[in-house]
Amino acid sequence: MAAALAAGAIFASSVSPASAHFVDSNGTIYEEAVNFLVDNYITMGYQTHFGVEQPIKRVDAAVLLAKYLELDLYTAPKTNFTDVPARATQAVAILKHHGIVYGKSDVYFGATDNITRGEAAVIFYRAFGTETLEGTSENSTSTKFTIERYQMIKELSL
Repeated sequence: MAAALAAGAIFASSVSPASAHFVDSNGTIYEEAVNFLVDNYITMGYQTHFGVEQPIKRVDAAVLLAKYLELDLYTAPKTNFTDVPARATQAVAILKHHGIVYGKSDVYFGATDNITRGEAAVIFYRAFGTETLEGTSENSTSTKFTIERYQMIKELSL
């Protein structure tokens, strides 16, 4: 999922999920993740390409994550962000409401900025939480995303 989020695009195409075969993801490490996102209507690619090598904007990553988490987009209070396009205001607002994303200031989300690896790491950590992997010490930095954190976020958005 992380590779597809980082490489994905949220623009719709005329490619239906059942027929999505992208020349830039087929046979690569991205194929399974790309197919998951497309099959679940989280994102689509372009006609024949998904865009696995293209950067992703902060706003587009927020939309993908909100769709993946299946958050109720209509329950969040409005934000003061002035740079978020109308198509993404509710996704950004619900993620902000749950403490998953924040802006670069109170009024600037940085919507058109590419998301950095560090920002993505923080967002994934906030969205999914961590737990110690079996067989590692309590002081280990090894972590994994947890279903419990996903369920908690999903329940909060009801």
